[in-house]
Amino acid sequence: MPDGSVPYGHGWVAYRDFGGEGPAVMLMHGLGGNLAHWRRVAPLLQERYRLIAIDLPSHGASTASAAYSFEYDIGALEEVRQSLCLDRPALVGHSYGGWLAVSLGASRPGRYRGVVNIDGIGFVDAENGLETPPEALSEEDLTNAGDDVWLEAAITRDVDEAASIGLPLDRDDEILRRAYQLGDDGRWHRSPTIARFVEIDQALQALRLMPAYTASSCRIVTVIAEHRDTPNAEAAEVSRRRADRARAALDAAGAELDSLPSGHFPHIEMPELTAERFSSWVGG
Repeated sequence: MPDGSVPYGHGWVAYRDFGGEGPAVMLMHGLGGNLAHWRRVAPLLQERYRLIAIDLPSHGASTASAAYSFEYDIGALEEVRQSLCLDRPALVGHSYGGWLAVSLGASRPGRYRGVVNIDGIGFVDAENGLETPPEALSEEDLTNAGDDVWLEAAITRDVDEAASIGLPLDRDDEILRRAYQLGDDGRWHRSPTIARFVEIDQALQALRLMPAYTASSCRIVTVIAEHRDTPNAEAAEVSRRRADRARAALDAAGAELDSLPSGHFPHIEMPELTAERFSSWVGG
């Protein structure tokens, strides 16, 4: 599983080539994630596809731009495609990565053979003017760098947060560890920083994705997670209403839909089922 990077902007975009046989597929994680989010499902697909997972700008081992731009992140993905000489790869994106995949497929006709958006349905809230109120963060939560003791405390909070949404993760899992990068100053740094996370989240409130759906010449499959194991009844109802709005909006646009009986991270929670459905989404 060779890791590499391609120059982009004033830094680089990190990727992992999982290898494999068959057509190329580019894998994008969601907001706050990293390329390790795909490490459970990738081995199950290597007999059918060549898989390249990417750390989006500001995430994992990729560098951050001075200011966030949706188009900058789209350009990073296109730079990886060109640098690795990928011939019409499919785009599979989770959550925010799904938004990027849909937009990239629509804006670069003929360069990508298909798009899969896995539970990236928050754009329906933006389309309807529904804003997500920012969560109150403690001073400890807002700290972006520290020593080894700080890192282990941050990992503990991440493990607890994941467990609260039904996502059990080992504290040594790369999914968690890759979100902290060791800097030249000898300290551990969040990647992305809390400020960049909030900056992206706020920018997405104004993003309209439906025009990309209707204008795209790519086949687009949107996979909606059913969020059955939500922490409480209120969260379950919020998830159900959001999924219903997404289905209605995408049905009206003639979009192709599928669903999975998982939480928001089916490729982590249910890698076997995700791999089983993958070919029907991506094709050959």
